[in-house]
Amino acid sequence: TGTITTWSDSSGQGNTATAVNAPTGVAAVVNGHKIVRFTASGTPGASDYFTLPDFASAFTEGEAFLVVKVAADPPASTPISGLWWFGSATTATHFPYDGDSKVYDSFGGTVRQTTVDPATTLAQFNIYDVYSASADWQNYLNNVSLFSTGTNTVGFTTTPRLGCNNAADVCGNLDIAELRVYDHKLSG
Repeated sequence: TGTITTWSDSSGQGNTATAVNAPTGVAAVVNGHKIVRFTASGTPGASDYFTLPDFASAFTEGEAFLVVKVAADPPASTPISGLWWFGSATTATHFPYDGDSKVYDSFGGTVRQTTVDPATTLAQFNIYDVYSASADWQNYLNNVSLFSTGTNTVGFTTTPRLGCNNAADVCGNLDIAELRVYDHKLSG
């Protein structure tokens, strides 16, 4: 509990996340386990987020699983709902966007994908799964496909972030219980 300045990588690879503006650990939220709470201020650079080392820029494909809940669905217009920065696209990820409640994500790609407004509210804990491979990008919510495309160029950023986009101006009010990132698309 309290502020979290680092989130250790349990894989043993040393990809520990470091807080720029420290989010808060909240005990006993998901099945008795702690979560990390990110608060967005609406002021560029002042919201809670983590930076990660450059561990993914050499990936030729990748997949991530995230147990996540946003504070409100749809979110308020300020601050808006950034989730992370794992793609090399220059446009922000929104989870969801306040204007249309759709999920916009650039995970592992050179462009941001416009997906859908999920039927399930994002204001409860969900498992968000997304993968990026050559000519193949797809995201899921609780194992239900949201969007897929056969048009994708893989591109991971050298400066990944959790809680904000690349410029730290699109950040989210959200809780994260777990994050797993793989250097390949997992098989069924």
